[in-house]
Amino acid sequence: MGSGFIGKLLKIGELAALAGVSKRTIDYYTQLGLLEPVRSETNYRYYPEESIEHLQLIHALKKQHLTLEEIRERLQLMKKTACSDE
Repeated sequence: MGSGFIGKLLKIGELAALAGVSKRTIDYYTQLGLLEPVRSETNYRYYPEESIEHLQLIHALKKQHLTLEEIRERLQLMKKTACSDE
C-alpha cells in the first residue's frame, strides 16, 4: 500500500473522530488538495497520522481568516521546505 510510506495510516472515519471534524470535511479538504491520502490496492483512502496536525493547522489558519486557497499555498510551501531540509 502507498509509495513506501512508513507510519500509522488512518481510515477517514478514524481521522475524523481523532481530529473532531466530519468525514465530509475531510473529503472536501482532500478535493482541495489540503490533505493527501495514501491509496490502497483496492483504492481505499488512508491518511497518514500527521493529517491530524494538518487539520489542526487548517483550523488555526481559518481562525486567522485565511482562505482555503491561502491555506493550501501555505501547506504546499511547508511541504516543499520540509522536503528540501531532508
